Amino acid sequence: MLVFDFMEALSNYFSHEFRVYYEDTDSGGIMYYANFLKFAERGRTEALRDIGLSQQDLSEKDGLNFIVKSCYINYVKPAKLDDTVVVKTLFKRVQQTSCVVVQSLICNGFLLAELEVVVVCVKKNHEDSLVPAKIPLDIASKIRQNNKSVVPLVAHSSVTMKTYSNFNK
Repeated sequence: MLVFDFMEALSNYFSHEFRVYYEDTDSGGIMYYANFLKFAERGRTEALRDIGLSQQDLSEKDGLNFIVKSCYINYVKPAKLDDTVVVKTLFKRVQQTSCVVVQSLICNGFLLAELEVVVVCVKKNHEDSLVPAKIPLDIASKIRQNNKSVVPLVAHSSVTMKTYSNFNK
């Protein structure tokens, strides 16, 4: 079984902080599970901004949009009201019409959740339906240049994080 320090492994990912507000939580002050997806979306959007890509500009100027095709999420630990959640984002692979993104949500050094998201580039056809579109080479190149060649963390049975033993304390 592979064991490694996940904070060190995440040091090269794009990193963005978001606060957990009252609106993000249930009556017990625990962040509602679906809001992990919202925080991850914000992290992907900010990572694209970091490399000079605006989703609004892509939509308005090029007619291109990135939509989620699939999402695997592994919930590890809850986030609570007023926590600062750090969203780490890595563009793992860019293909002709899609991109695989790996993300980890962390609070106070503890892994809260990890995701692997496939986003697809789409545009409207002549019938106003969304259809897959090739990611323009300049955009794909920007994303690939910022793939920091770090092993993604999405945990499977063969991966254990050092800090898992601290989660039940």
